[in-house]
Amino acid sequence: MNPYKMAKDYVKNSDLLKAVCESKQKGELTKETIDMFILMIHGISKKMAYKDPDDKDDCMAFAMEDLCKYWNRFDPTKSNNPFAYFTQIAKNGFAKGWKKIHPPKNPKTIPFSYITGEDSSYNV
Repeated sequence: MNPYKMAKDYVKNSDLLKAVCESKQKGELTKETIDMFILMIHGISKKMAYKDPDDKDDCMAFAMEDLCKYWNRFDPTKSNNPFAYFTQIAKNGFAKGWKKIHPPKNPKTIPFSYITGEDSSYNV
């Protein structure tokens, strides 16, 4: 694949900053910003491995949900790097989706009653 074409098709930080500022002025996400978010999610998903394609789609949906939920918290006066900000939100969305689809098998706490044999609500 031509590296110039690939770089041309991906999200530029300056374009994303412009699109997010435009969305903030309108008070809602623009089509251009949503398209950039989709490109970012597809790029991030390529770095992760999934056995089931449905898991990948579900995690991508969680990432998009988080991006749509938290996009307006980006403050252009504090940072001019929206790409890093939104990449981290998308990664957290992927992790949230994975944990929801595949919850941990072992409990994080052991009930106190399991150790002492007493019936109580304390955790160790």
